[in-house]
Amino acid sequence: IEKETLMRFVKEKKKLVYSRILQKDETYILDLPESILRTVESKVRFEIYQELAQSDNKPFLTYSEKVEKLLDFTDAYYWFEDQLEFLFPHFTDYGTFLRTFLTNQEFKENATHIITNTPSLGISAIRIQKTNINDFFGSSETERKLNYISKLDKSPYIFFEQEGKEHLIYEDSNGIINVNRLVFIHKSDSDTCELELNEESDGTRRLLHLLPSIIDSIDKSKVYIIDEIDRSMHPILIKELLRLYLSRFSNNSGQMIFTTHESLIMDLNLLRQDEFWFVEKNDKTGSSEMYSLIQFKPRFDKNISKGYLDGKFGAIPFLTNPTW
Repeated sequence: IEKETLMRFVKEKKKLVYSRILQKDETYILDLPESILRTVESKVRFEIYQELAQSDNKPFLTYSEKVEKLLDFTDAYYWFEDQLEFLFPHFTDYGTFLRTFLTNQEFKENATHIITNTPSLGISAIRIQKTNINDFFGSSETERKLNYISKLDKSPYIFFEQEGKEHLIYEDSNGIINVNRLVFIHKSDSDTCELELNEESDGTRRLLHLLPSIIDSIDKSKVYIIDEIDRSMHPILIKELLRLYLSRFSNNSGQMIFTTHESLIMDLNLLRQDEFWFVEKNDKTGSSEMYSLIQFKPRFDKNISKGYLDGKFGAIPFLTNPTW
């Protein structure tokens, strides 16, 4: 870490909480506001924190509990702890969509709206199929049934997979224990069919795994960083998802930040110029450098996807002719 700074906004003005800068002699200089260094005790604590700042190469923010008597950055610490989430390319969250869909009415409505209004999914409705636990488990599975029921004392939901299908055991307000699963309804002009989640495409399942996080970013104002959002998903599906997200949840304080190799998403009718960032490798240093589309000042009617593929914005691979 060469430099780190934490600022607090007070009535739209930035005020320093702390900064730490690495010097040429490989030591750190810790800078704090003079307003909190007026007493002898605070100055002594500052000297201790100066030593703490030299201890290792971790962000100074991680010492929140040790320095809380002098520095007030608890809000910032818990924002990183509670409000920032990462989803990696091979992320799967089996059971979360099913559990949240069954137990959270607001999520159910939002998820249903997104899924049924995304034409490329072909899903017209989602149905919850409930089976009483005594009917679901036969006489030969009594021990297994009782084992699940005993676990309900510690957890309100029990998730399990059987024959590739996702199930959730849940006790309703009337004390009835049911085994629940979701069925996705597909309709054509002449027929209607029901599919289990495991029968849906990889792209649909990927979307369902992401939806709890996407909607969570709205309900709880969380920031989700999603690596390779386009994995297993058709670019048109991603565009439809983003369009629905932006139109239905336009007044939220949550945010999605994602990486992608899919140029079709580069559409100025969907996102602003300052929301597109490129990552390019510096051939001399080997480091990755980031820069915004806005520095190129493209016209708002320009096809930036084509411009990107033509190499006008950089951040594309350069291939050489093979020697074999």
